[in-house]
Amino acid sequence: YSFIDLIKRDEALAKVSLQQLAKSGAVRARGHKWVSKDRKQSELGCRLSEGTIFLFDFLSKAKACSGL
Repeated sequence: YSFIDLIKRDEALAKVSLQQLAKSGAVRARGHKWVSKDRKQSELGCRLSEGTIFLFDFLSKAKACSGL
């Protein structure tokens, strides 16, 4: 369930950012920590879609890089 909570938190952050953009407000820059985590998760997603890792490996590595 903690992975689902992480997805919900990320969705809420994206929603706030979109609302700020719609109102011509400044969007707060994401910290280096989160940019790095997003990049790692994106790379894992690419590896999964290419078939270089299996689903179980993807889930365990995604959990590790998310800090859960």
